[in-house]
Amino acid sequence: YSNSACRRDDAQTRIGVDGSNGRVKQEKGFSWTQTTDELEVVVVIPNSESSTTVTSKDVQVTFRARGLLVSYQNQTLVDIQLFEEIDIETSTWTLDKSSNDGTKLIITMEKMEQALWIRIQD
Repeated sequence: YSNSACRRDDAQTRIGVDGSNGRVKQEKGFSWTQTTDELEVVVVIPNSESSTTVTSKDVQVTFRARGLLVSYQNQTLVDIQLFEEIDIETSTWTLDKSSNDGTKLIITMEKMEQALWIRIQD
């Protein structure tokens, strides 16, 4: 009987879990969605008159077993302690420049244990 077993939720019984069933959960500085296998975080890098096109060289994403750090041009945008562990080896990110709101940084993280998280941050 482990602590993580207490946190695990059956998708059938937890239909209203934040970020699940295609519902986007908005947090300060980012939004997120989840399945039992993956967590997707989206950070919008706003357009500004002085900025040029966002490139991968401008962005730094650091994956930790239970954390995520996102910086843009050496400015921290997101620094969170995650609710459970992710697989840092399979976690990835990409830039989506098609949005009118700004460039979207899309971060995909595979969960170490298949479960819906009741929240993203610990």
